[in-house]
Amino acid sequence: MRLFGRRPGFPSRRVFEEAAPRRTLGALADEVLELLSDGELRDLADVASSVGISEAQAEGVVDLLAKLGALHKKVRITEVGKSLLRLPLD
Repeated sequence: MRLFGRRPGFPSRRVFEEAAPRRTLGALADEVLELLSDGELRDLADVASSVGISEAQAEGVVDLLAKLGALHKKVRITEVGKSLLRLPLD
């Protein structure tokens, strides 16, 4: 016997959370510029978490703003780089 509708055990549409509205690149750029307006040096992870995006997305926004001349992109050593400094040079 074939029943119409959803299969037993199949989740209904109400089970899934609503997706957050997507922000445009311009809106993200505005948020990043607003965050950086205090003039303090911030790393990429801090920018990403403050704006609520992934580090990859934050890197794209920062790269774009740097190309436009809206900010200077800084370089910072990582833990891996620090560990390389401690290696012997033999």
